[in-house]
Parts: sequence; C-alpha cells; structure tokens
Amino acid sequence: MTRRPVDRRSFLALWLLGVAGVAASLPYLFRSGVLDPAALPVSPALAVAATLGQTAVLLAIATWIGLSLGPAVGFRTPFLDAALGGYPMPDPRPVVAQSLGLGAAAGALVLALDRLAFAGHVAVGSGLAGTPLDILGVGVLAALAGGTYEEILLRFGAMTLVVWTLWRLRPGPDGMPQPWMVWLGVVLTSVLFALGHLPATAQLTALTPAVIVRALVLNGLPGALFGWLYWKGGLEAAMIAHFGAGLVLHVGGGFL
Repeated sequence: MTRRPVDRRSFLALWLLGVAGVAASLPYLFRSGVLDPAALPVSPALAVAATLGQTAVLLAIATWIGLSLGPAVGFRTPFLDAALGGYPMPDPRPVVAQSLGLGAAAGALVLALDRLAFAGHVAVGSGLAGTPLDILGVGVLAALAGGTYEEILLRFGAMTLVVWTLWRLRPGPDGMPQPWMVWLGVVLTSVLFALGHLPATAQLTALTPAVIVRALVLNGLPGALFGWLYWKGGLEAAMIAHFGAGLVLHVGGGFL
C-alpha cells in the first residue's frame, strides 16, 4: 500500500501542535529583531496573522503528507499512534534521554563551531537581550517552536515526500526505500532547513557568502541529526532532539 487514509484525530493533533509552535515562535521573532514593528510594511497584528495563516496552511499539507505517505516508507509517529490508537505505549524514557542528549550535543557543537569558525567573520545580531528570566522564557518558547512546527514541515512533510517519491520510482528489493534514498532525503531537507533560516537572517544582516555558509553549516548539521532520528525513531524523537538543541542554543547561548 502506497498511501493510507489519514486519521482525523492524528491530523488535528499534529496540526494544532504545529500551529501552537508557530505562535510560540513569535516572542523570539520580535525580541530578536527578525520582526521589527518599526520596519514592518503592515501593522504587527496583521503581520502576525499572516504568519500564522500561511504557516497553518503549510502545516496542514505537511501533516497530510506525513500521515498519508509516511507509513509506506517506514516513517512513524509511535507515541501518537499508541495514544490515539489504543496500542501499548512505548517506554518514553530511552527515547527522551537519547534524543535530548543528542540534541543538546548538536546545539553545543553548533555554538562551538560558530565561535571557533565564524566569530570575527560573520556578525548576525547581538543575541537575545534581557534579564535571565526573559531569555529563559523566550528561549524555551523558541525551542518549542523549532521542535514542533519546523519538524512537521521539514521532516514529516518534506523528507517524507522526497523519500516516498524516490521509493515509488525505484522500490527496494524488500519493498522498502533503499538507504541511499533516505539519506538523500535527510540531506536535501537539511539543506532546505538551513536555507529556510536565511530570510530571517536577512532581517538582521546582509546575506554575504560567509553568512550563507554559516547558515548552511550551523543549521544543516543538526538538521541531518533530526532527519536521522525521524528515520530511526519516529517524528517524536526528532522533535525532542530539536527541542534539546534549541534549549542549548537559545537559552544557553543566546543564539540567533
């Protein structure tokens, strides 16, 4: 079977989670200067409504792709399926521990690379400003945003579609995608994940070649980890890892 009917409850749960993630990103976008009320061509309220509306449509498409096409190529949402389908719930502790640990390590690697390889060559904002409590609140919301709507769009939607398309063109001998197809999906969506940060970066600095390389490296590396976890552990594992990386980057490092 190449496609399965989309369960409405699963669709609604993931879509609402993604929309909540977009809303959680707004304080970070305003605080970091990506959304500058003084520079917006429309009112802040209209800009927020447009951001939420456009992303909600994309989230609906990505959620449908993941639920409809993902099972055919082995991509899963094991905890959501258990919660809504009445199946035995997998033990979350190993998944949470592994994913949080790997995500935090990826975040620390990104901070180290940024300071060792790009400091002095690329200036992108001055980091999050405010009291420690302000930074904590905004940083946690930004981490939640990355771990929800970005994973639904990039991994659940885009990566699933890439791998499913390649598999349909050339199924593996066991009826599943060949590993190179999945790795190609991981790489392509990691690049897309990195490029997707450039419009926000452009609000803070000029997009020089060095800035673009920085975005590709610092976003592409953790993106590859999240894609691998989606493949091996399911969407929830990728979400948790992304959240862990976001905590290190935004709370611990004030990263932009």
